[in-house]
Amino acid sequence: MRSKRVRAIAVADLKSLWRERIVLFWTVIWPILWVLLVAYVFVPPQVGGARAFVVGVMNLDEGFEGFSGGETLVSALTNVTEFKVRTYNSTRELYEDLEKARLDIGVVIPRDFSKGLVLGTADIYVYVSGDDPREAQINRGFAQAFFYHFSREVARRKAEIYHKYFEAYAGNASAIYVSKVNATMSEMVSETLMGLANPLNVVLEEKVPNSLVDRPSIMGWYVIGAIGMTMLYSGFSFGATAVIVEKERGRLDRMIAARTTASDLFFGKTAAAGATLLAASLAIIAVGKAIGAKISWDPLNPWHWLVPLNLFLVFLMTMSMGFLISLASKTSRSASFLGITLGLLLSFITGIWVPKWMLSQELRALADVFPVTWAIDTIRGIVVFNVDSSELVNTQVGVVVATIVLVALGLLSYRKTISRYVEIA
Repeated sequence: MRSKRVRAIAVADLKSLWRERIVLFWTVIWPILWVLLVAYVFVPPQVGGARAFVVGVMNLDEGFEGFSGGETLVSALTNVTEFKVRTYNSTRELYEDLEKARLDIGVVIPRDFSKGLVLGTADIYVYVSGDDPREAQINRGFAQAFFYHFSREVARRKAEIYHKYFEAYAGNASAIYVSKVNATMSEMVSETLMGLANPLNVVLEEKVPNSLVDRPSIMGWYVIGAIGMTMLYSGFSFGATAVIVEKERGRLDRMIAARTTASDLFFGKTAAAGATLLAASLAIIAVGKAIGAKISWDPLNPWHWLVPLNLFLVFLMTMSMGFLISLASKTSRSASFLGITLGLLLSFITGIWVPKWMLSQELRALADVFPVTWAIDTIRGIVVFNVDSSELVNTQVGVVVATIVLVALGLLSYRKTISRYVEIA
């Protein structure tokens, strides 16, 4: 292999690639368009922020013995930061707004609401709306959660009131000591009433990846996905057409006459494709950062150098798989079409562009064994998830081994493709 010849092939190929508008479109413009679509259509700016639920309230409560449970409930609804409360003077208007999805939740408080709260069980009518079944389900969940907590708070207050009645009318009995429970009768009654009002003390915590709870992190995930998608279909296409396009343009014969070796052509083509995909990756990252994507890379952190390493390994794997594709292609057009089609297909079914949790069980299994996905997940883990890089060591070993195997197969395919046309050293 001669470095001058490799450099000449790489420069010539780069000039040729960047003169072709179709290459520029698929390599740079297409992934950037997808990032922008995600940013402003699929993950709009309001995602990750606090959502306001519009709650309509019709309060018909007449109160009971100076107590207004309806006003207490309206005040509680107003104090919930996620709720934007609208009061109505007509039940019919509230129903109309619910049917037109102008409200997320509708609440009708009946006339005897306060009496029911004081003496027994109170009825209340809650309606949920939404533009689609998913939104209606979310609204239902928030409504149920609010009234669940409100009901428990009412029960707690009623328990306090009845305990005061017990102390007032039980006389000396309230001070009787019960040895089995190590408490007085008054304390035991208090604990029992509170236990009825609140039988379970459930500690509920959310344990979700920090990187998926806000919009910048979601966008960072998709920016890396756009790079992976570009590497797949562009790498496939570059590898599949590396030799065929030179033959169709008549340059392969001239290279042979100039004593160009197979290694010269291989490394020249690989260098040109690598430079093109590097430029595309930097452009995608720049656009992603401009729209607020979270991508954190620290050159002073040795572990973070796994990011450029894995980008390079992804390129080698996709280029090598492109050489394998060339065995099934006879023209540059068919090779390019096959490479782009397979690349796009794999990006959608292997967890690179579509999150794994959205895939079926069978496709998730495919994503778990696809080495390009391993490398992309490693990059995401570092620049988006901020995981401890030591957790990625085993995955990194697998990526390196898979790359070596694929490159070896790619070289065999590359030489096989060349041998179709000419004898080249």
